[in-house]
Amino acid sequence: MRMSSLVLSGRYLQLAWRLLVRSRRRTLLTLGSLVFGVLVLIVSLAVTQAGLASQIEQVCRATSGHVQLQAPRFFETHKASLALQPIPLQRLQAIAPQIQGTEVRHVLSGVLTGTSEDGHVVVGRGVPDRLAASEPPYPIEIGAYAADSLGVSAGDSITLTYRRADAQYASTALKIAAVTDEGTPTGNRRRITINGAVADKLLGLAGRAHRQLIFTDSAADADQVAAALRTGLGADVRVLTWHEVNPQMRRYSRYGRSMLMLLTGIVGMLSLFGVASLIVMSVAERSHELAMMAAVGMTPAQIIFCVLAEGAVLGLTTLATAAPIAWALLTYLASNGIDLTPASGEAIVLDGVRLEMLVHPVLSWSHFALAAGVVLLTSLLASLGVALRVATRDPFAGMRS
Repeated sequence: MRMSSLVLSGRYLQLAWRLLVRSRRRTLLTLGSLVFGVLVLIVSLAVTQAGLASQIEQVCRATSGHVQLQAPRFFETHKASLALQPIPLQRLQAIAPQIQGTEVRHVLSGVLTGTSEDGHVVVGRGVPDRLAASEPPYPIEIGAYAADSLGVSAGDSITLTYRRADAQYASTALKIAAVTDEGTPTGNRRRITINGAVADKLLGLAGRAHRQLIFTDSAADADQVAAALRTGLGADVRVLTWHEVNPQMRRYSRYGRSMLMLLTGIVGMLSLFGVASLIVMSVAERSHELAMMAAVGMTPAQIIFCVLAEGAVLGLTTLATAAPIAWALLTYLASNGIDLTPASGEAIVLDGVRLEMLVHPVLSWSHFALAAGVVLLTSLLASLGVALRVATRDPFAGMRS
């Protein structure tokens, strides 16, 4: 019984293939349209998902890290005295192998005084790789709004009055190396950038740090790495993920995922509609031919199976054609990227970070699986609808239409 069913199914597929090949022009036009729709679905999903992940990754790399280590209560108070001894990378990797690197950051809070009477509370970000100096005036980068309010520009000197880690107040001379425009009022008004070693010296931290940033393979690994570090480091170290340190980015991430789901739904529905329309049109154009098959003795069930087989063959052929094209296109885009700057019209600044709009789509089998499900399901359902109408219709009326 099973063998006869397989043979019968093979005959239906063979008949469906012959029907498609016989109308080559119509079949090629239908197949080309279906392939284009599948390509749009796969590429749009890959580009949108990669764009969101790239933006989160850039902010994590520039500001918070994927995971952050702090002294207890520093996150709530930002007191200069609450610092921790940086943990060696080898120890961190022994706890969580996903960790790729680490970097220390200092927070230097105080008041800037320039040529005007205005002073501004600032948060100095101590970075280790630039603005190095051994004695004052120490070079800094300052936001455009603060520089304008203080009446200073690149090359000018200003004074910083700040509080050391021992709770004593001190002052030092700073020299403006560059005026930056981060695109946000907070970044341009309240933030300066200073060398990490200089910040350590001014604060008197003696090699300690306010924050130790940890970088993993991707932001998606943050929760798993944080859980391992909490277990391995104990209660003496506060372990926070990027979305705990930066609630704004957490909300943005949720919003981005919601928009991705909405886009997926819209593109999926458009693809469903396009596939269904093409299948219905392709089968309906042969209603006369199907009616003749019914007139010569094919039962309604046999006609339905034949049309379903044709829809399945068309769907599988579409996937077999579109998959390698999409894979080659996404491989090229993953290597070279796609610049979305013209689409945005201007640079996008998120949490004080000017985002690079060159997106590298990620190759994911989930996108291909979703496209395959959409095409096959829609092909079968659309074919079934037309097949039921033809199979239940009087064959002689169908031949006269």
